[in-house]
Amino acid sequence: MSTTATIAVMRALPKSVAYARKDLAKRFSLLEDWEITINKPFPAVYDSFLLHAEGHTLTVKRYISTKEKAICDGNTLVPEQILGIKTVIGALVHDPLYLELEAFAKAMGWTIAKTRLFADAVFGNILLQLARREPNYIKRKIGIAWAHISYAGVRALGGFAHWLYATTALILIATLATGCSGCMQIVVEDEWATPNYEQTEGGNNDNGS
Repeated sequence: MSTTATIAVMRALPKSVAYARKDLAKRFSLLEDWEITINKPFPAVYDSFLLHAEGHTLTVKRYISTKEKAICDGNTLVPEQILGIKTVIGALVHDPLYLELEAFAKAMGWTIAKTRLFADAVFGNILLQLARREPNYIKRKIGIAWAHISYAGVRALGGFAHWLYATTALILIATLATGCSGCMQIVVEDEWATPNYEQTEGGNNDNGS
């Protein structure tokens, strides 16, 4: 690496660290119970402080996410919305599912891997359905591509972060903009209403939120 490039990286590093700290401090709360319809019935009933699963219905229960109790921190290190599409909505259910991954898996008789796949698919489906609801053609196509990219990210990285794959984003957008029906398992019916939520901790770090 050249001296100029090294200096540029060193200068950018404090800003990147500050951005990450601000982003990771964000918390989102669900102000009312939110129901999602699943296309296949759950094999068992699950009930906890955060979730209720029975039949075809997954209910995310009202929760308050604080600095001390981080139930939902939004989309880690990526925008909470893309071209006005509020992708943070996917995290409102994905984060609680990850918090209870082992208990949920045990109740359903699933492996941890299968349960994580389900949680990631729910996250991706929400983003995909949000994008498909967008009336603007360009925004809809970019939103659909972003949903697939985000799904690929959580599959690759699990709960560690929602994003460390920005360098491949443009390639993936180019590949996926025409559609990628085989990339993501569809588990959520597009019948859910927009949840009532708000940001309860952390400031705006200029990432679109």
